[in-house]
Amino acid sequence: MMDNKIISDPRCRSSNYFVSPIALQIEYQRINVNRMKTLNNPIYINPVGIYSRSSASICGFIKVLFLGLFVVVLSGCATGRRYRVPRNQKPEVIHMETTGYCKCGKCCGWKRNWKFQPVVAYGPTKGQPKAVGITASGTKADWGTIAADTRHYPFGTIMFIPDYGWGRVEDIGGGIKGMHIDLYFPTHRKALEWGREWKTVKVWKTRH
Repeated sequence: MMDNKIISDPRCRSSNYFVSPIALQIEYQRINVNRMKTLNNPIYINPVGIYSRSSASICGFIKVLFLGLFVVVLSGCATGRRYRVPRNQKPEVIHMETTGYCKCGKCCGWKRNWKFQPVVAYGPTKGQPKAVGITASGTKADWGTIAADTRHYPFGTIMFIPDYGWGRVEDIGGGIKGMHIDLYFPTHRKALEWGREWKTVKVWKTRH
C-alpha cells in the first residue's frame, strides 16, 4: 500500500493536507480552469500527465511548420518546372509583345466532331484528330510553355518574362510571328486576364 505524504502546492485550495499521488492528480483535475489561466504559465491536466501552455504552443507550431513544408513540396511537385540556363551564355534582352493562351478550342483551333472527338477546326488539316494539351514539340502544355516563331526562337529556347516567370519555347501558333510570344495559362480566364502586354524579356537561345 502506498504511503501518504504531505504535499504543499500553491495551486491547490488548501496548502497542507494528506493526499496520495493519485488523489493529487484527481484534485488537479477538479481545479477551476479559469483560475489556472491567471497564472504566468497555466497548466492543463489530463490522466496521462501535466502539460504547460508553452509546451502545447511549441507542439502546435511544429505541426503547422511541417504542414506548410508538406504543402510546399506537393505544390512544387505538381507545378514546378526547372530550366537549365547556360552559365557561360549571356541572355539577349528583347522587348516583346506577349499574349496568353490555354488548351481550349478557341485558343488552339479545335472542336469536337459528331463522335465528340477533338479535331482540327480549320486550315489544311481541318477534321484531323487533335491531341488536346500537347504542344507542337510533343510536350504536355503547362505553365511555362511558350509558343513562338521558331525561325527566331527554336524549340528549347529559355525565356524569363516579368510577371510571368520562366518558360521554354515548346509550341507554335499561326498568328505568332517575329517578336511575339504566346504564354500558356491553365485556364481561358487567366489567359484573357493577361491580355496583350509588352515585356522586356531575357532570352537564352539553344546552341547546336
